Amino acid sequence: MSHDSRIELTKDGVSLSRLVFGAWRLLDSARARTPIRSRG
Repeated sequence: MSHDSRIELTKDGVSLSRLVFGAWRLLDSARARTPIRSRG
């Protein structure tokens, strides 16, 4: 049982890190697309 929960936790952590990584990449691409000069 303990081993099973550990696997589930690892799976959750991997999916979470993947989600964060994807969000960061999306933010980075959006920032690169937007010109900094438009801020004024």
